[in-house]
Amino acid sequence: MPCADSIMLPTLRLPLVSLALLASAGCHHATPTTPAPASASAPASADSPALFRLETRKGREERLVADVRINRQPAQLALDTGASEMIILFAPSLARLKLDVTRPVLPDPAPVPGRAQLGVTAATEVEFLGRRYPHTTLPFVAVPPGISTADLVDGVIGWPAIARTLLRFTLGETPPSVGTIPRVPAENTGWTKFSMVAGNTLSLRFTDSGPTAPQLLIDTGNDDGVLLAPPRWRAWLAAHPTARRTTHAAVIYGQPLKVHEGAWADDLNINGLVLRGVPVREADPAYLRHAVNGGEIVVLGLAALKRLELVLDGKNRTAYAKPSATPPPGYRHDRTGGPVAR
Repeated sequence: MPCADSIMLPTLRLPLVSLALLASAGCHHATPTTPAPASASAPASADSPALFRLETRKGREERLVADVRINRQPAQLALDTGASEMIILFAPSLARLKLDVTRPVLPDPAPVPGRAQLGVTAATEVEFLGRRYPHTTLPFVAVPPGISTADLVDGVIGWPAIARTLLRFTLGETPPSVGTIPRVPAENTGWTKFSMVAGNTLSLRFTDSGPTAPQLLIDTGNDDGVLLAPPRWRAWLAAHPTARRTTHAAVIYGQPLKVHEGAWADDLNINGLVLRGVPVREADPAYLRHAVNGGEIVVLGLAALKRLELVLDGKNRTAYAKPSATPPPGYRHDRTGGPVAR
């Protein structure tokens, strides 16, 4: 688990407030030691059960979760393709997992949107996604004061943990899941092809478009819909003055509480890729920092991924997406942040 430039941790949807945890490890912590893949046990086969399942805790935030073992204790981790470490734990779970700390979380002298300081645990044993790591240290992040931790998972599994796996996301189907597949989709069957942007988080580029096409940042740690860069968001609002509106509040490391106006898009066209019946709002500054060479960012959260079928071929650095054939599911949100089915 090398030092990372940026780490996104999952959105925690609470009444009135959604907490988006995005962290930047930089080199603020000691580099955890992880055995090389050759020394780990064999990964699950291509026809194995789903690696991650979609869960909702206490009617609040949705997460893609996996059951793992850390320090021989059972734990649950959420998949976060915006996290650039293999595993990041939440500090409240350390006591239950019986983990010692070798480096605590230090105060951040210069907060930056999307950055949080990380601590480091003592070496321990980790088993996840069919592999066993007998001697590794793990980064962990503090949870801001005032945020309930009762329904938190123990941490997240980041993009590097699955970056070489052939995966298919079918979150709009029953049951929704993420699992391995034996091959990529056939050509000319309605799929839009993408290339993966180099880095430790998951971003996609349209392969058949010019340099002005937006960069898609896939953030499974956020259960929101589509987050647009400010110019595209303003243009969308101007073009849809009668769209149904709502509000969205978020706390993100490195920036104060911010309340966003959100809306409901019956059809949202992103460079030819159409998402139907999807919530949309403006992207936070923490996301905009991930734009490559000053390009445009469009963020897809879990609610957006429910409107798509997505295949990730990490080994060949490609991806494929197409609109889901099933009707768009409901989205629980209203102007006060309470649960309302769309």
